Amino acid sequence: MKNLLLISTVLSLFLGSSSAFSQQTNSIIRMTACNINPGFSMADVVSIARDMPWGENSPNAIFFREPVAYTGITPTWDFLVAAYYNGYADMVLKRGALRRLDVGRIGLIGDDLATCSTLGRINDVHPANPGIIFDDTETTLMTTRTCELNGDTTPQDAVAIATKMGANLDVSSTVTVRRYGGPAISGNSQINMAFVYSDPADFGETLDLITGGKISPNTGLDSGTPMTCNNGSMWVTHRIHGGDN
Repeated sequence: MKNLLLISTVLSLFLGSSSAFSQQTNSIIRMTACNINPGFSMADVVSIARDMPWGENSPNAIFFREPVAYTGITPTWDFLVAAYYNGYADMVLKRGALRRLDVGRIGLIGDDLATCSTLGRINDVHPANPGIIFDDTETTLMTTRTCELNGDTTPQDAVAIATKMGANLDVSSTVTVRRYGGPAISGNSQINMAFVYSDPADFGETLDLITGGKISPNTGLDSGTPMTCNNGSMWVTHRIHGGDN
């Protein structure tokens, strides 16, 4: 059982993850919204996607994010695909190769399972607190928060806060900054914090400890209002291909 816990965290449609993958400071995430096609369930989509071939032109890691409790406008999609790359050059190289690839049809392909937007959002990933996640499981829980930076607060300041909170809660944490796509924002004034648990039981134990006053995510943080955050969203995150986060 862990002895620390996480703040009420939430969504940013574009979560960061953690562990070994988040140590890559030049990681980026391309997020795409998808709807499950008739005749399939989320369990079907996850299971079949995991069995699909992933080659050298695939993203370094792929996760399907399924909303459980969502802050903001109710989603019109069923899940998000989070595709991780080592950087922008890596993304351009791999996505360019896939677009040129003449793929023959053998069995089920992704378009059979879900209909995904042709538009995406691209986020820079800033590692915060490393943690053990996907502990003896391929599916775990995560929470995210969208925050507006106040005054002179920078994304680097937000990373320091997320690092301390993640350590207090003994969870993996990251900060992401949206660079392309989505509603307009002013400069780097908006960030997202993500907290990923080792497994679903870890999430439950941690939240009970917070509720019982046994731990606090804010221990050791300076006072003041460096940023204003929403109350957060909760997700089921499925590891589909590669990565530790």
